[in-house]
Amino acid sequence: MADDNDKPTLTRRRVLGSMATVGAAGAVGATTWSRFTDEEQKRVTATAGTLDLEVNHNGKWYNGETVHVSGGPLENGGTFEDCETLKNTGNISGTDVVVGLTNVQDFENGYPEPEEGPAGSGAGSGELSKYLMIKGTLTCGGTEYDCTPNPSQASTNGYVRLNDASGHSISVHDEIAPGDTCELCFTVKLIEDGNEENANDAMTDQTQFDIDLALEQNPS
Repeated sequence: MADDNDKPTLTRRRVLGSMATVGAAGAVGATTWSRFTDEEQKRVTATAGTLDLEVNHNGKWYNGETVHVSGGPLENGGTFEDCETLKNTGNISGTDVVVGLTNVQDFENGYPEPEEGPAGSGAGSGELSKYLMIKGTLTCGGTEYDCTPNPSQASTNGYVRLNDASGHSISVHDEIAPGDTCELCFTVKLIEDGNEENANDAMTDQTQFDIDLALEQNPS
């Protein structure tokens, strides 16, 4: 018969060791248990902003319509100035106002030189554009910018020959926030009569041209 002294003795250390083993086995089994979940959804809508440039001339706002301006009669060295208010009526800021000059067209009056008589009796063969000069300024937030197209051809007084400005544009960089306004002014000048040039052949002729305006967003 076996001796009672050979029976395993349950010491405190052995009991705790057995409990630790059971605990470890229980932890492994926990990975198969079910869990609670809840799902929600968020829907996102993106809307593009708008840039909208409007022009105020003589108290009337224009949006997409041509503003008609006339000046004269001009004498040698004479000028006329025209100013408009530009406003960003969109809901995002613009960064550049682009000013261009296009569509220069002469109207010949059809009379022999030196010319006399009523203007506007013939298109495409007049001479006045050869003797006209132009310069422009854009004032935004108290800062004045030169906005004369093709400024590299400007004379010492800032004017550019109308035919040299034709087909060119200039970009003025300034932030135009929604609701902000700028003042655009152009001065047209008939050259001084001198030894090298004589504008007699343009008397009573007419010239017309377009000033093209754009508001752009250019982050660069």
